[in-house]
Amino acid sequence: MEDKGDYTGVVYEHVKHIKLDEVISYCLNVYRGHTAAYIVFFDSDFLLYVSTDVVDVIGTDVNAIRSLKETYAQIYDSLHDKYVE
Repeated sequence: MEDKGDYTGVVYEHVKHIKLDEVISYCLNVYRGHTAAYIVFFDSDFLLYVSTDVVDVIGTDVNAIRSLKETYAQIYDSLHDKYVE
């Protein structure tokens, strides 16, 4: 029997020119139960991480983040908002 440790590791890769519809397709597949690939998407405005139970969005545009919070108020977890001014 082979050691499970033989199959562990991390791969770092930088891929450019990913289309928005491809990112959306990936997110929908994770939402539907497919295994997440621990991928982070980013551009000059946002960083996006998607897993089976959370979507993290990090950005510097206060108005864009506020808009996302308002749009997704029903599912937005505001637990840590009290620590951010």
